[in-house]
Amino acid sequence: MSGPFPPKDATDLDIHTSDGHCQLTFYPAGPALVFPDQDPLLVPAQVILGLLNALAPGTPTVWCTDSDGTPEDLDLTCDATVLAEDFSS
Repeated sequence: MSGPFPPKDATDLDIHTSDGHCQLTFYPAGPALVFPDQDPLLVPAQVILGLLNALAPGTPTVWCTDSDGTPEDLDLTCDATVLAEDFSS
């Protein structure tokens, strides 16, 4: 994400589900959801898929890692377990 650091209007989210806990940061200027390395990655994958399917089901979506920044298409119909595996590869 480019621009001023720290980005303005970032919202930190501390999310608890029946499967666990994750931390996300939402940057509305991107817009982007960002999460730190955490184990397991299943909970962030579940939360991200749930949010995007509920709020933006028809919106083309990509994800990338900090290490290379190469955008990868995100299939909102995939299983969260598959997405978590993609995040960790």
